[in-house]
Amino acid sequence: MQLVSARRKTVPRLRIALAASACLASVASAASGAIVTTAATSCALRLAGRDASGNTVLQTVAYALDRPGLVLAPLSAASLGRPRWQRLQATPDPVGAGPSAPGHPIDVTEVLLEDTRRDLVLLRAPGLEACDETGAADADREPGALLQPPGDDEALIGIRDRDGYRPRLFQARLDRRIRAGAGPELMRIRIPDGGGASAGFLLDRRHRLVGSILPPPPGADRLYACAVPIDRERRT
Repeated sequence: MQLVSARRKTVPRLRIALAASACLASVASAASGAIVTTAATSCALRLAGRDASGNTVLQTVAYALDRPGLVLAPLSAASLGRPRWQRLQATPDPVGAGPSAPGHPIDVTEVLLEDTRRDLVLLRAPGLEACDETGAADADREPGALLQPPGDDEALIGIRDRDGYRPRLFQARLDRRIRAGAGPELMRIRIPDGGGASAGFLLDRRHRLVGSILPPPPGADRLYACAVPIDRERRT
């Protein structure tokens, strides 16, 4: 099945790289440890591109939204090897999938939106259930605070592409926020394990999606990464 691609545009990778460079070039503070948090990752997916023979020629992280059949993925990663893959499929990430999660891949049938400023692509995967982002009860927060963006030095959870022996789930902390001119605000995050994050997503401690991680420029400090906040009210 060919992916519908009439709305696809050329990815301005230079613009993304410049934004990440500006974020990582800001004044650094000493990296500090963060408490390891176990994430409820039933919303986390693996996006795979397969060629005509069924061979996997692309694999990246993805995230199911709270509406059925909608998937977010890093645009720069999902665009790799486009001439080689003919079929995209989303599968629940086995690292954190619950026992009731389907183990079979679900076909992606359409590209709905490409956001080059945030390095995101919105995909349609009919048959994929809506993600439940409610997370565990958190008695120390006011109900109205749940939609607030992460605060300075707040503990976060990351989901990233495979990177050698580094875990797909990783701990992070918000280091600082950076204004990027007319573009979106950037979040500079610390990654204590030094594994970097070439592409992925950020969750808050209630396991709610709060940001997308931009691919770093060559030679970037792997203790830091840049992410763009995702507006929960307008993300779809």
